[in-house]
Amino acid sequence: MLNTIEINHPIIEPLLHKSDHELLALFQGHPDLGQYLVAIFCRYGQIIYTLTRDSGRSPLQSDYLFSKAWERIYQELKLLQIENAKTLQNFLIDITGVEINDFKEPENIKYDLSLTPPIFLCYLNQALEQLPKELRLVLTLSSNFNWSSSRITAYLRSEGNLLQDLLHQHRVKDIDSMISKANLDLIQLLPQDIQDIYLSEVSRPVTA
Repeated sequence: MLNTIEINHPIIEPLLHKSDHELLALFQGHPDLGQYLVAIFCRYGQIIYTLTRDSGRSPLQSDYLFSKAWERIYQELKLLQIENAKTLQNFLIDITGVEINDFKEPENIKYDLSLTPPIFLCYLNQALEQLPKELRLVLTLSSNFNWSSSRITAYLRSEGNLLQDLLHQHRVKDIDSMISKANLDLIQLLPQDIQDIYLSEVSRPVTA
């Protein structure tokens, strides 16, 4: 059984009484807010979770597939014509089926469902894409590849004056402070309601 941390949140509880059509209209009409996708997730997360669990993969693979399905759902819902959305449930099931069929397992899965809920990951990846490329680079090397600060520093120094240029550009003194700035900027790029739902009470590691 999938347990969600979102369903009892005061931002989400009032939305659970709205119809699918209303939630979809609000989601498309307010792209700066994440709460409407969260509400859809609360309503249909268990169904999608069951589908990915029944795909015949290992629990780790299934959890990663679950997150990828919601990433695809997030993108597809932006384009869905509301007047054609007679049954949102069937649409979500169809999209999940496509993702299951298209799924290609990466060599090393690092995703942990208990640490990073799928909807949070959707908006985290969106925020990551909005970061300046140099901040995204150091954050990716640090978080995804577990490079030490000294290794990142050495890599940037090997690229000529790149290290000093980046430190000067972002007004930081070293790679550690640059990574800290990247993390702070990443959080600020998240919709405020997503911050409130996922980061206000429980401190979560920011991982992409």
